[in-house]
Amino acid sequence: MTTRPPKEESIRTWLRREAKREAKHGLLFLVAAFTVVFVLHLLWPNFAGHWARLNDRLARTAVHQNPLALLDTFSSRLHDSEYGWRLLAWSAPFNVTVARDGLRAEYPEIIGVFDGKPVVPRADSLRRLDVQRFNARQAAFFERYMQIEAYRFTWLYGEEDTFSVPDQSAALGQLATKAIGLPDAVLFTFRSIIAAGPVSIVVFSTLLALAGLALWQAPRPGRWWLKLLALPVLASTLVWLAVFPMALVAAILGRWTPNSSAFVFVALLPLLLLAARLVLRAVAHVFRHVPSGASPTVIIQSIAPAAKPAPPPPAAATADFPAPPPTPPPLRSGPTRSP
Repeated sequence: MTTRPPKEESIRTWLRREAKREAKHGLLFLVAAFTVVFVLHLLWPNFAGHWARLNDRLARTAVHQNPLALLDTFSSRLHDSEYGWRLLAWSAPFNVTVARDGLRAEYPEIIGVFDGKPVVPRADSLRRLDVQRFNARQAAFFERYMQIEAYRFTWLYGEEDTFSVPDQSAALGQLATKAIGLPDAVLFTFRSIIAAGPVSIVVFSTLLALAGLALWQAPRPGRWWLKLLALPVLASTLVWLAVFPMALVAAILGRWTPNSSAFVFVALLPLLLLAARLVLRAVAHVFRHVPSGASPTVIIQSIAPAAKPAPPPPAAATADFPAPPPTPPPLRSGPTRSP
């Protein structure tokens, strides 16, 4: 007696089973959160104010730290900054604009350089106070200024002139230099998340952990570097999936209570993990015929439809084998006209 291999479970059946289980887990999380908040309200008289601030910061994180806002922060950093060809600072690599701003903040009495000399509006009064310190600060400022200028793409950006408009060829070249500023824009975006406060850090760390757990359990993608590339994309998707229910509940319950964001976020955690697993399961279903560790060419060939082979050309006629007669046209059906 031969045994058949077990049939692979469909995504619809898997999703129906997992959705029921994760919905129960979300309900348990919600009940546990309600219980903890109720007990803290009874035991801690000042808990109401802390609870309101927690929900306010969580809502602010959802509004100002969603993927669209972070993308705007990232693109604005690239657009508003000039980048050079050498590392200027680890906190803002290759960023000439930040280096200039830091230099101006360190030497506020100097407003710029004109004809190779620092411009100091209060030069006479500062020189009378301490001429040696004045000359030393001018020399230090000019040395750092020339170092920053030496690392610029001067043929693309020209002199430091706010009112000059570059031509289109220079603007196209400036666009190429933005690739050097990608690490700076990424670091600036992460610093904006950290600067938003501990609530923002906890939210993004939780969603990154959920995305990482789903990627670790998923069979596809198989390579670790593909998992690392997919981690921020999947975490951003989970942020959107968390923001929309929080906004919907705030629109419905905002008339009665503004403190609903934390409850919604806690109840959504199991469902967000399910959403991440669903995305990865769909990816694994698309690439189910691709062996693990296959090359990019094999992956592309598995996605693209296979081309149909061209029909063979008709055989040439010979004396022994004449060409077949042409196929007569099909007869037209219907009533015929009498002459």
